[in-house]
Amino acid sequence: MNKIILATSVALAVVIGSYFFMEQRAQSAAEKAIAYIERDIEASIPNSDFTFGMVAADFFSNSAIVSDLAIKVGEEKIATAKSLAISGIAKTIKRAEIIGLEYVLKKNQGGAELSIQKAVLLDTDVAAVNAVIGGVKSKSPAAAKALNNFSIGEVSLSGVSFAVINAVAKITLAEFSLADVVFEGGMLVKGKTSISGLKIPLDLINQIDRSAAHVISNFTDDEDFVLSLSTSVDFDTVNGTFDTEMNFGAEGFAKMKFIAGLAGLDAKQVVKASEVSEIFEAMQIWALIAEDLRISGITLEYLDEQLANTLLAENGNNELAAMSEMQINMLFGQYPKMADQLKIALGAFLEGKNSFKASAKAKSPVKINEIQQLFASGELTNAMSFEFSGS
Repeated sequence: MNKIILATSVALAVVIGSYFFMEQRAQSAAEKAIAYIERDIEASIPNSDFTFGMVAADFFSNSAIVSDLAIKVGEEKIATAKSLAISGIAKTIKRAEIIGLEYVLKKNQGGAELSIQKAVLLDTDVAAVNAVIGGVKSKSPAAAKALNNFSIGEVSLSGVSFAVINAVAKITLAEFSLADVVFEGGMLVKGKTSISGLKIPLDLINQIDRSAAHVISNFTDDEDFVLSLSTSVDFDTVNGTFDTEMNFGAEGFAKMKFIAGLAGLDAKQVVKASEVSEIFEAMQIWALIAEDLRISGITLEYLDEQLANTLLAENGNNELAAMSEMQINMLFGQYPKMADQLKIALGAFLEGKNSFKASAKAKSPVKINEIQQLFASGELTNAMSFEFSGS
């Protein structure tokens, strides 16, 4: 973990160091910035040597390009990149782009290789990133404090692959992005994460769990298990609202979406809970937070590929529909309209095995610890509306 943190710090140091040429003049300033990078990296990594090729700067566009970057430790080359291009204004990096990054981590007779076709950093405050880097390298609380006023427009990676040296199987990732990131008080309050085309070879899964690999191959008929994931969060610390969305997909199986909106979330208490070291104390704080936590809405969507078709193939649609109707009648006896809508939607899904959606929306945010009482009393539909659909 320390090596990963160090490598990340070094990568950011390369970007930040390159940016300093903006403060001066064109070519000579760019060369001085590269010298700064060299000093910083070689001071951070014992017995290291940083080398580079051509350095070209354009004063009018506030940009610079450095080619053929490499880092050696002793006689061993651990990282290379074809080029680094960076541009910006004032104290902000508008765009930094690394092309053809290769990283090798060796230990004893083993090791791993990481390659990234392109890495991009957008709209980032230089001073804030420098403070974080300094805190990480010194392992001091300054890194956490630096996150109090930290934001990033976007970090994206494309064409990523990871493999154990000399292994045939290789994990690859088509795209990764982290966008609109905002921290307040050291806490992430806003951001979007997206992972697409994460390919895990079935040969690798088979080495860990043969039965799991067999099940996956029956669904996908492919050599790889392909996943996708995206999440977004938006925490308004002043008004105490928290909105989140999560999308998950497994190729050949299904895709799911989850959306939730909360209210009454005390930001100060959340920060306090994250800072305590004792589990029991943290649980007590979260219990206090939950007392006033409200729900404003929730949505669940399911889109089938082959999962439902395969799992439900053994049972007839009529039998499944009859069983589900009986359970719905028992559970929602006090809510006949809701029960009818749910039975229709579920019946349509069992017939078509394509999609199912359920959503609930509060007329005004409802305390979560009061929902059970509202349901039992038959008053839930007075506080929330429900919708179901299926196909």
